Amino acid sequence: ENFDFSDKQAQAILEMQLQKLTGLEIHKLEEEFKELLKKIGLPTAIEKVSPAAILKFLEHDKKFKGGKNRFVLTSDIGHVQVISGVPLEVIQQSIRNCLA
Repeated sequence: ENFDFSDKQAQAILEMQLQKLTGLEIHKLEEEFKELLKKIGLPTAIEKVSPAAILKFLEHDKKFKGGKNRFVLTSDIGHVQVISGVPLEVIQQSIRNCLA
């Protein structure tokens, strides 16, 4: 059957389908990974952990040296930024957002 789409419309439809398929594959991989973690007895979610406990753990991580923190963040594929001196309030809020 001929639907008489323009090249731009056909490309947009194809991209939508690919995004759906990619999303489904990612979800499938996440589920397989969770099942593997369960099989070997590892947790699959963060439960009953306070933001303060996570922050205390981070203080002993290589990201925190000499009382200063340092994070490597991706800004684009293959590009990273090193950010230093992130306020603790920002880190705590980020932790709370991840736990929500």
